Amino acid sequence: MYKHKTAFKLIILFFFNMFLTLSVFAQNNSKKYNLKCSSPLKKTMSLSGDFGEIRSDHFHMGADIRLRTGQPVYAVADGYLYRYKTEPGGYGNVLYINHKDGFRSVYCHLNRFREDIHNYVRKEQLKSDKFKVEGYPAPEIFPVKKGDLIGFGGNTGYSFGPHLHFEMRYSKNDVAINPYHFLSFPQDYRKPEVRALLVKSADENSGVNGKEQATIYKLRASKNHLIPTGRIEAFGRVKLSVMTVDRRSNQHNSYALYGARLFVNNSLIFEFKKDEIPFEKTRCINSFIDYKEYKKARKKFTNLYREKNNNLAIYGDFGDGYIDIKNNEKKKIRIELFDFNGNTTTVKFLISGKLSAKKKETVEACKHKMYAGKNNYFIQDDFRLMTSENAFYDDFCLHYKKQIANDDFFSDWHNVWGDFTPIHEGVDIAIRTKNIDENLLPKTCIVRKKSDGELVNVGGKLLNGFMTAKVSSFGKYAVYLDTIPPHLTPKNFSAKTKSYNLKKYIKFKVEDNMSKVVAYKAMLNGEKTVAHYDLKNDLINIEVPAQIKYKDVNLHLEVFDAKGNVAVYNHTFKME
Repeated sequence: MYKHKTAFKLIILFFFNMFLTLSVFAQNNSKKYNLKCSSPLKKTMSLSGDFGEIRSDHFHMGADIRLRTGQPVYAVADGYLYRYKTEPGGYGNVLYINHKDGFRSVYCHLNRFREDIHNYVRKEQLKSDKFKVEGYPAPEIFPVKKGDLIGFGGNTGYSFGPHLHFEMRYSKNDVAINPYHFLSFPQDYRKPEVRALLVKSADENSGVNGKEQATIYKLRASKNHLIPTGRIEAFGRVKLSVMTVDRRSNQHNSYALYGARLFVNNSLIFEFKKDEIPFEKTRCINSFIDYKEYKKARKKFTNLYREKNNNLAIYGDFGDGYIDIKNNEKKKIRIELFDFNGNTTTVKFLISGKLSAKKKETVEACKHKMYAGKNNYFIQDDFRLMTSENAFYDDFCLHYKKQIANDDFFSDWHNVWGDFTPIHEGVDIAIRTKNIDENLLPKTCIVRKKSDGELVNVGGKLLNGFMTAKVSSFGKYAVYLDTIPPHLTPKNFSAKTKSYNLKKYIKFKVEDNMSKVVAYKAMLNGEKTVAHYDLKNDLINIEVPAQIKYKDVNLHLEVFDAKGNVAVYNHTFKME
C-alpha cells in the first residue's frame, strides 16, 4: 500500500513540475508579446519550417506554414497595410501589416494580393515599367481587421513549394520575433533528439585526447539522460557543440532547437533562447554553428559557446560557455536542450583533465593574424585586404598565395583564406590590374573562382590602378571582363510560328554567364506591359493583356545584366 501511495505521489509531482515548467514558459511569453493573434489560414496550422532554423549564411526568420496555391490568407490582428513588395527572388509577393503595441506581421510568397491591393500595386508596376516594386500606402488606404482576407498563398520569390512564410517583427526596428509567441500550433510533447557531441580545443595551447582535430562522440541512453560513448580527456580551454533534431508531435519534419543550457559542476555557464533575431545579425548563424563541420561535411552542430565578436541577443548573461580544465581535474558537464514547449533532453558526462591530452602536433607560427573587434589590414604589392571591427567573430591566422593567371585575365590570381573562417561583415579587397583597354573598363570586374571552376562576378570599381570590391567570403580572386549579354530562349512558343494561343504569359528562359540580371522591360505593340522575373527558375513571364487577342502583336524584350550587357528579342506574331 505504501509503495502505491509513493508511486502516486511521484506521478502527481511529475505532472505538477511539468505544469509549472510550461506555465513559466507561457507567463514569460505573455508579458512581453501581448498581441492576441488568430491563425493566418483560419484553420489548424501545420509547420514545414520554424523560426531560427539553420540555413546557409542566415537564420530562418519566420514560420513556414503549409498551404495550397491560391488558399486564402488572412490578417492575424487589427491594423493597416504598412508596406507591399513584389520581387523576383526573396519573399516574392509580400505584405507587411502594422498592429497596435508596436508589432508588425509579414506574409510572404503570396501568389496574389486581394483584388484592391493587386490593382493598386499593378498601377505602380505599369507606372515604373518594372515588376519589382515596393510602396508604403498611407494607413487609411488599406485598414484591416483581424480575419480580413489580404491575399492568396503561393510559391513566388525564392520559394521551392507552396507555403506561407509568416513573420512577426517589432514595427520600430523590424527585429524578427519567434512566431510561437503569437500563434497557436498543435501541442507538442516530443523532446529534442541529440545525434552527436563535438568536443574541441579552443586554442593552440589546449587539446582533446591529444588531437588537433575535434572529436565527435555518439550518444547512448542512460537512465533519464544521454551520455557519450567514449571517455573524454582534455587540457586547457575546450568548447562543446551538439548535433540536434527537434520534431513535433504528429509531424514528420525536423525543426530548429529553441534553446540550450550548459552547466559545469552544476553552475550555469551558458544559455541561449531563440526569441528575437535582428536581420542585420542573421549572418551570425556562422558563429552559432560549427562553421568548419558545416562547410566540410554539411553537419549542423550548434555551438554551446559564444565567440567574442558574436553579439546576438539570444544569449544569456551567464557566461561564454568555454570550459577551462587543469591536469588531474574532473568536471561534471550537464547539457539541457529544450524546445519552445519546455520538452527537454539532458546530456551528462565527465571531462578528465590530462596534460597528455594537449595537442602533440607542431603548430606553425602565424604570419598574418586577423583580430575580431579590430580593424585589420593586409597589404601586398598587388593585393590588399581591409576589414572593419565587425568582420570576424574570433581571431584567426590569414593565409595568402599569389598565382600567375593566363592572358584572359587582367591580374594575377590572389588566393586568400582562413581555416574555415566565416566573414560576418564584408571585407574590402583591392587587386592591381594590368593590360586593360580603357574602352573596356565599364565591363571590368573582380571574379571569384569556385571549386568547380565557375567564375562569379563580385563587382568592382577601378581606383588608382586597383580594382576594388567588397566580398563576403574568402577565396581565389582575379580581374576579368564580362562582355557577354544574357541569353534568351522562348519557352512556350517558337520563333518560326506566326500565331499563338497564349492564355496568360509569354515565357522566356534567361541565362547569364556570370553577372546577375538587374533590369528588364517588355513591350507589346509599343505599349509597356508587366514582366515577372522568376529568379529561382530563371524565367521571365510577360503578361498578355486580354485586349490584344486576335490581333497582330509585336513583342520587344530587353534584358540587362550587372555590367550593362543587354539582350534584345523582337518578334511579330498573331494572337489567336
